[in-house]
Amino acid sequence: MLAMRGAVLRRTETGALTLPMVALAFVAFSALDCVTTTVGLMRGAREMNPFQAALMGHGLNAFYITRVAVVTIVLVALQFLPKRVSAWICLGFAGLTALVVLSNVETILH
Repeated sequence: MLAMRGAVLRRTETGALTLPMVALAFVAFSALDCVTTTVGLMRGAREMNPFQAALMGHGLNAFYITRVAVVTIVLVALQFLPKRVSAWICLGFAGLTALVVLSNVETILH
């Protein structure tokens, strides 16, 4: 990332800022996944993830608890990696979760 200092552009380290922002995106998309999944299920859709579908037999609370646990485990595990690597991995999880949210929205709208 380039930053302006006076009239000189200099490179700044992005690892410290990037990981919290990407982690926040991952948490936000995970929350949106829970919301869109709940709306979809209330409208008659079915869960496509076989693991989550099996949990649905125990109610939506099992889904929410599992989702919170997975997000927490991922975020804790990323603390043991270098920040730049953690940021890229978290970005991958955030992107994948964003695609799931888009799929859920598409299912809800059709």
